[in-house]
Amino acid sequence: MAIDLFCHVSRSAGDVTDVLELLLAKHQEFFEKKFLISKATESSDVGKEVALEHGLHARSTFLIRVNDKSAVGQISKVADIVKDAFGDANVVVLFENEERQ
Repeated sequence: MAIDLFCHVSRSAGDVTDVLELLLAKHQEFFEKKFLISKATESSDVGKEVALEHGLHARSTFLIRVNDKSAVGQISKVADIVKDAFGDANVVVLFENEERQ
């Protein structure tokens, strides 16, 4: 069973990609093996609606997938890292696209 964090961001996919590259380099302890980050894409209409339910006008989306199941307890820390990287007002991180982190 996959465990995913859905990240909806108010910035363009290109901007998100730049931030993710820095985040990956800075936090290798999480993102080399424990968690995998997908490529940022433009938000779908459904993604925009989901983010809007949490007060965010999303322009792009990316996923963080748990790769090492023993790291599940670190999901909150990973969500905090993402919120710090983008600014809490610019990102909504949802566990399985439902529960806000």
